[in-house]
Amino acid sequence: MNETDTLEFLNNLQRFGWRLGLDKILKLLHGMGNPQTEFNSIHIAGTNGKGSTAALLESIYRHAGYKTGLFTSPHLLTINERIQINAVPIPMEKLISDVDKLKDDIERINCTYFEALTALAFRYFADSGIDVALVEVGLGGRLDATNVISPVLSIITQIDLDHTEYLGTTLSEIATEKAHIIKTNVPCLWQSRHPEVSAVISKYAFQQNSQLNTLDEMCSVQTNVCTEDFSEFNLTFADDKFEDLKLQLPGSYQINNAALAVAATKILHEKFNLTREDIYGGLRNVKWPGRLQKLRDRPKIIVDVAHNTAAVKAIMKDLKSIYQFDRLIVLVGLLNDKNFGEISKIIASAAESVFVVTPNSERALDGRLLCEELLRYSVQAVYCPQMATGFQNAISSANENDLICILGSHNVVGELLHFYKKP
Repeated sequence: MNETDTLEFLNNLQRFGWRLGLDKILKLLHGMGNPQTEFNSIHIAGTNGKGSTAALLESIYRHAGYKTGLFTSPHLLTINERIQINAVPIPMEKLISDVDKLKDDIERINCTYFEALTALAFRYFADSGIDVALVEVGLGGRLDATNVISPVLSIITQIDLDHTEYLGTTLSEIATEKAHIIKTNVPCLWQSRHPEVSAVISKYAFQQNSQLNTLDEMCSVQTNVCTEDFSEFNLTFADDKFEDLKLQLPGSYQINNAALAVAATKILHEKFNLTREDIYGGLRNVKWPGRLQKLRDRPKIIVDVAHNTAAVKAIMKDLKSIYQFDRLIVLVGLLNDKNFGEISKIIASAAESVFVVTPNSERALDGRLLCEELLRYSVQAVYCPQMATGFQNAISSANENDLICILGSHNVVGELLHFYKKP
């Protein structure tokens, strides 16, 4: 197989969509010698922030000299971004070789795209002798393909309504799906401010005899400064204090993710030895593109993969509080499983004008529907058939003191990053 054959083979698996369940991934992994049992792992679920939390933890442990694995999804630019060791994506020739070896089993078992990539990641991690893998849940938790690992720690970030057609229509139902990454006698770290979520997580952790650590009870967070280039904050634990931690990822929500990452290292301090400088250096040097990523000034261009109601609300709040600009211009595209009515209302309340595109995905929401919804809120909204057209229209309409924010699905941000060049 060559690169074209490999990508075509994997992309064709997407016809199976999301087919939740563990039977197929367990069968595939068994034929590979169960590589998921050969390395330490930290399992991270949640509605928003799980990828960022994984990246932050990876950076901290790598700074301490540990050999790290990182498995996240979806990707922005290239498929091999999803599988990394020490922040380096799996080489394409290695991915091609491993797919070639597994191709017959993948087809025989009828694995999905995500199941195949999960198995490939676990084999790569095991063969490379990593010290710890940061594994992001793909969808939900209970029946997600990643839920075959036996982690040393489970982390659940904030839970909100998303993927309701798969996970349930209430916070309690969604929390139940995500709670199932909690394993017997394995500690769990989590954060939620929804009482119904708290009840579900607490009950399940008790049933699993899992030591439940709540972020808000473990530490307090004080934000010192939050700019468009970095954030600085203090974390105070009962027996320790970190002052003037600096994070190169802007956004108030990233401070919360960083607090989760540091709290995780405190829970695992007996397993992974860290210095204070490892924590400071890991946070200071983390890179995680597509999250309030600034591409240029005058006009400012920001990209962010906010694609559900809670994330878009957080982004609009941070744009207003962190950035200085005259007008906000938004370029947006969503997938068809999102609450585009609520998202439209949030965007319309903040933006001067909106350009709408249809993501390059079989699951895309028709941009014309999103545009019609936005127009209901008396905001200027224009449908653009191509990303390039939408971006050029946004640039043409902007003055040098305006801010253009491209947000929505990873497909939209990835497509923009593919062709973007600084003028």
